[in-house]
Amino acid sequence: MIEEKFPKGAPGRKSFNYVPTEKKHFWRKEALDLRQVYKVMIPIHVFFFFVDIYVYHLEISIMVVDFLMAWLNFINYMTLNKITCIMEATFYIMTCLIAFTHIKRVLLEQEEWLPVFFYAAQFWIIYPAALFCGLKRLFYHWMKQDEVRRFKKKGNIIKKIEEAGHDRALIDL
Repeated sequence: MIEEKFPKGAPGRKSFNYVPTEKKHFWRKEALDLRQVYKVMIPIHVFFFFVDIYVYHLEISIMVVDFLMAWLNFINYMTLNKITCIMEATFYIMTCLIAFTHIKRVLLEQEEWLPVFFYAAQFWIIYPAALFCGLKRLFYHWMKQDEVRRFKKKGNIIKKIEEAGHDRALIDL
């Protein structure tokens, strides 16, 4: 019964693999470019996880977010699942918006420069850049997937028309 509540490929379904062991094979350039974004962001989130421990002195909420983002990047790198790609983009947006609520605490009440530097780098530069690059490549990947599906569908229609012996209909396509 739970299978029917979630869309195909969504976390929560029995078929969803939380730790995939093999990469889904893609051969098109836009899919490989999208996969590259996630490959780059995994070590960045691991680095920021350690920054959360040592620089922010165990800031638990952002540690959870960085761990979640590293996991989502891994899932997206391995599968390019549409739902988890959208989840990651949503978390980037929410994290950056929530970070703006901490501006006063970070910029004015910090005595050290290192937390301010990492705060600005993480929430004003790296996360928005990852969001922009990821979404741009994700939409390009979706457009190409749709184009390939339409081409395959059109190819199947042409094959069926040829099998039926209707040469006149091929001219109209």
